[in-house]
Amino acid sequence: MDNPRIALFDKWWPIHIGTEQMLLDADDPDVWSRNLGDPIFKESGRSNGKRYFYIDDTRANREVHRLTQYQTCAICRKAMTQVSDIEDEVLLLCTDCGYWGGRGFREWNSHLHSVPLRGVIGRYKSLLDLDEASTDYLVSHLRRYPEAMTQISPFRAEKFVVDLLKDYLGCEVQALGGRKDGGVDAYILANDKIRTIIQIKWRETRKGAESVSTVREVAGTLLARDVPNGIIISTRERFSNDAKKEAEYISSRSVQGLGELSLSLYDYHTILDMLQISNAKLADRWTPKKLMELHDKFCVFDGAAMISEDYISNH
Repeated sequence: MDNPRIALFDKWWPIHIGTEQMLLDADDPDVWSRNLGDPIFKESGRSNGKRYFYIDDTRANREVHRLTQYQTCAICRKAMTQVSDIEDEVLLLCTDCGYWGGRGFREWNSHLHSVPLRGVIGRYKSLLDLDEASTDYLVSHLRRYPEAMTQISPFRAEKFVVDLLKDYLGCEVQALGGRKDGGVDAYILANDKIRTIIQIKWRETRKGAESVSTVREVAGTLLARDVPNGIIISTRERFSNDAKKEAEYISSRSVQGLGELSLSLYDYHTILDMLQISNAKLADRWTPKKLMELHDKFCVFDGAAMISEDYISNH
């Protein structure tokens, strides 16, 4: 995942709010956060043979009010950073996941109104086929919809997990590609020698526990391959008690010629932690400075009544 990353919310939805002031009783973004990429539109007119629309969605309006009132991220729920230094304008960015939005003025008529009439919400790019999606988009998508994790095919999951491990462990992880090598899906090198083997168990459901038989299988592979370290990654909610005890026992052993053994167990919740780390790196390019540069260039509060059909469909 060392290639340039695409921001999670690199486009936006401009919204006409008017002079409406709404005080919410609770900081609850759930209604909007489940529909980030799918607001409701109404046609505003035609020009040069093209149709234009505006957002007519109470969920979006409510989210703008929630943002400006509570200033917390709809995705990760952390406090957001105020970006704009314009009086009475609020433009907020979550530096953890890249979500942004706020309320402000159109560039050319800010002096005509005492209350900002426009809102904006960062636009999430939806996914059509998880197996064809890049790792960056999978990271973004699964941070929002972790329950979709098991919808990825095992073949795509192996490559995806390798990318996550690179961020999580901070080292080079090699996938075996399409080759199967005795249950080994990937490995970590040290001084050009395999020091850790990785087995990925991508189950169709996360219910239940990964069994002790999986642990014993990988332990046997460690000894057969003369490799001291192993990692088992499973989409199950947890490893069984027997599996954890077996891994602890294996990790307490030493083998002549190999040294101390180590077998680590990563369950569904560890994968969520891995996603959080990769997502934080994904959001690195979406800094307050860069968001303000975008606003200065385009005025993100403009264009609420002239959203083109092409812009709507291109997500």
